[in-house]
Amino acid sequence: MVTLELTHNVKYGGYVVTITPTKPIRGDSEEVPGTDGDSTKKAQVPGAAVIVVVIDPQERPYAFSGGMSLTFLRSDVFVADPVDSGYEIVNDTSRRDAGTVGFATFVNVRVFNELQWFWPGIGIGVETGGNTQYYFGLGFRLQKGIFFNTGAVLGNVAVLPAGLEVSDSIADPNLLSNLDHRKKFSIFLGLSFTFLGGGQQAFSRPFAGGSDK
Repeated sequence: MVTLELTHNVKYGGYVVTITPTKPIRGDSEEVPGTDGDSTKKAQVPGAAVIVVVIDPQERPYAFSGGMSLTFLRSDVFVADPVDSGYEIVNDTSRRDAGTVGFATFVNVRVFNELQWFWPGIGIGVETGGNTQYYFGLGFRLQKGIFFNTGAVLGNVAVLPAGLEVSDSIADPNLLSNLDHRKKFSIFLGLSFTFLGGGQQAFSRPFAGGSDK
């Protein structure tokens, strides 16, 4: 018996092994009684044997994906309403955004083998206004490579300058041109797709262990 050992390369899905006799098989030149009227007949030499080995790759317990995010982080819109004494700060709710849309990257981890669809994760993204947002929540794998994420998002919202509040009177409306920002939590929804080709390989390389034999 011959034992062959090799290290599997994950970029290959299997192997084709061809076994070819390198020396005469015992009895291949012996004469044996014929069955079709001939007195003798040489024994046939078996040909090469082909064995196909298919590798069923084990799915990694983590996934990197990118896609769209919808958050309910909304900045108030402050305007200067003219009054007799100058201007009054008003919160114009009719001009307030319903939410923010952005692009996000998520890292989801499978924590329970029994729940193949449940992959909690974290993420980071940039909304259309250019502000960075951070995501913490649950990922639900709709099918292989597609995730629906939801949970809490931390991002910036606009606030009035220090010392000012709604209904305060101001003399210069330009005070509302440059609002301050602060971090606030809200909820988000996201749909993402796993990276293809080198993108996922580049992200997963630091987490890769030794190759299985």
